[in-house]
Amino acid sequence: MRIHHYTSIDTLKLILQNRTIRFNRSDQVDDPDEIELKINGIAFAKYLLISCWTIDERESIPQWGLYSGKSKGVRITLESNHLFQNFINSTRCYTHEQVIEKVWNKRYIQSNGIEIFAQGFPSTQKDCTYIPYYIRHGEYNPRLRSGLAIMPPQPNDNFLTIVEYVDTLNNIYDDQIKVKHNTDNTHNFRFNTHIGYKKKKDWSFQNEARFVLMLMHTLPQKWNGLIIDAPNYCFTEYEFPPIDSEGNELKYYDIEIDEDAFDYLEVIAGPETDDNDKRIIKDLLSKFAPNAQFRNSSLRTKFNK
Repeated sequence: MRIHHYTSIDTLKLILQNRTIRFNRSDQVDDPDEIELKINGIAFAKYLLISCWTIDERESIPQWGLYSGKSKGVRITLESNHLFQNFINSTRCYTHEQVIEKVWNKRYIQSNGIEIFAQGFPSTQKDCTYIPYYIRHGEYNPRLRSGLAIMPPQPNDNFLTIVEYVDTLNNIYDDQIKVKHNTDNTHNFRFNTHIGYKKKKDWSFQNEARFVLMLMHTLPQKWNGLIIDAPNYCFTEYEFPPIDSEGNELKYYDIEIDEDAFDYLEVIAGPETDDNDKRIIKDLLSKFAPNAQFRNSSLRTKFNK
């Protein structure tokens, strides 16, 4: 499926140079209802990473104005099935040998020599084993801090999901996230990770589709003679908001895209992009994505300066 994203020329440059797509934490987006999202009373927006796109093939004047610097930016188009396949495959194993290889390659050795291994867990829907994508591993003996991982995403046909527009987000996911309140003021969850795909009807002009990833804290524990860094389903006990491997608050995470992603890239220069900026765009494409297509917007706009 062709998906589109309105953005600035500076952001286009970062995407081309780094070959990554940024997933922002859900409480960092422009929709106050998503920022304030609670599920069964727990603020959940900080646990979701999202990448937002539109499936509307027509150019959108509102989106040019909101997201591309008043029509002076670009609209990028990519093919969803040639975007995150490598990332998805990194979290999946289909043979016992693949499980052993990936768990071994993802192990972490503490300064005291203790080896901590990734945890694999079987899928209930497909004949495969999932491996979390670790941002950082937790510490073991003594326990200094938990780890942080991205839970394995759905296969690509579900990973990219078209947004459903609803009247209200109040209690919208409560039947998918079951909460157990513990006596030590922590909470355990039984959940479906397929959340974050609904927005209020006020935003329906976006015709949005999005990729959603869930952050999960992990905690090393002994298992069959090994120390396994397993997802910890107690969301409120450890280091919130989430922090990265360097101790900084993790507000976004950049996911590397597939090797052939730019072969499907199309870039449209905004209606008010001047000739100098168009030359910059063309030079960037020539350097980083020579197979990409470039064209000028078919719209005419005039936003207030």
